[in-house]
Amino acid sequence: MIVIATCPDCGKNTPLDADYCPECGSFLGAGKTTIISPQTETSPPSSLPEEEQKVPFYKSKWGIGLIVAVSALLLFCCLSSAIAGILYFRNSSTSEDYQAQATEIYDELKDDAAELDSAIKDANSKQDLVSLSNKIDKEQRRVRQMLKSLENLNVSDKDQDSYGKLKEALQAYLDYLRKLKQYSQSPLNLDLSEKASDISSLVQDTMEAFDEFADASPFVDKSTEELVTRSKEIISMLERTRKNLALSKVKATPNPFSPNNDGKDDSTAIYFNIPKSSAVTVKILDSGGTELITLADKEKPSLIKHQIGWSGDDSLGNILANGVYNYRIVAEFDSTSKTKEGTLTIEGVAVSCSDCAGTGQINCSNCGDDGSYACSQCSGAGSFDCGECGSWSKAGNCETCDGKGWYYTELGKFTCDVCKGTGDCPWCGGAGRTNCQKCGGDGALSCSTCGGDGKINCSTCGGDGEI
Repeated sequence: MIVIATCPDCGKNTPLDADYCPECGSFLGAGKTTIISPQTETSPPSSLPEEEQKVPFYKSKWGIGLIVAVSALLLFCCLSSAIAGILYFRNSSTSEDYQAQATEIYDELKDDAAELDSAIKDANSKQDLVSLSNKIDKEQRRVRQMLKSLENLNVSDKDQDSYGKLKEALQAYLDYLRKLKQYSQSPLNLDLSEKASDISSLVQDTMEAFDEFADASPFVDKSTEELVTRSKEIISMLERTRKNLALSKVKATPNPFSPNNDGKDDSTAIYFNIPKSSAVTVKILDSGGTELITLADKEKPSLIKHQIGWSGDDSLGNILANGVYNYRIVAEFDSTSKTKEGTLTIEGVAVSCSDCAGTGQINCSNCGDDGSYACSQCSGAGSFDCGECGSWSKAGNCETCDGKGWYYTELGKFTCDVCKGTGDCPWCGGAGRTNCQKCGGDGALSCSTCGGDGKINCSTCGGDGEI
């Protein structure tokens, strides 16, 4: 039981033994009231003087702030310690991690290089080149992934040189793969006489880049062959595939064709693919192999896709008869050559007369195709020795005056009345010869069979040259 006194003036609780109220200062004396309240012995007083009430430390504002600050400090210290520990352990194993990854990369590249090397050696056809290109794409993706994985490593100082050289080697390898794919995709477009040194330099640079990495990385096994295929194997592959692909996609269209000037299929064209820098020869031959015309003689086209036209004529410009003819294409390149042959059919052309070769006329057998005979009377000379004055020996002088133009009589000198004083034979005019009256002086008589043309119409074709 607790006894509490109250101030009669302010009503505040006061100590039981106090004479004055601590609140209002009134004299309590006998006026204070005593309140008796039942309580258990362990129960705290329902009310204590205000100056005796205290707030717990952990509930005070500055206490809570202090607790938060200490907690944050402890948390920061823990995190810092954890990070420092991670970095410590990571750095302590950086060298080991990089060397393991570099060795793994090097071993993977060796396996991939062996596969690429086999593909290069086996490449012969277009399909082989497609397969090789796919392998190169796969290898490029792997190398890029390797470079990306290297970026995530925190490499120690002692491995920085090896790390840098590995990245340089991988970049050089990527350039090598890019060029290798470019060359293998279009071998016909290459001029190997120009590219051979470039390929050799590219391979050499890449090999040296891996050698420099291996020299700076004692943990790498250097007992294997180089990771890059040697240039001579690449050049050999390109030469082989260029030859296999040369003169591919050969076709002639239209075929058959009809060179009869009707405006439809009057000519044909032969299409084919050739390696760059080729010298091309195209010829047309008959069924017996005799050359009829050369359409191209070591021509050097600027494009790998080429075509040669033909109008169905021979080297003299004559249109050939209906039938099957052969064409032969020869492409010379890379110190070698390749030949392809095919057939072309001519139809729709009027058949020429075989007896007159389409001319419609044959040589006159009587006059030997010159249109005339030698005159039998003068033996082709066209004239005779002058019968009046003799022959050339007297030079056509008048026989009466002997070429003097005058003569003497008993009465004296008289002008020759035969040559009228000229001294020339009046019959031949001093020429010593007289024209043949039969041939008119030209020594020839026109052939009566051919009328002087030298040709007569062909009896087989009737003179039009066609059957």
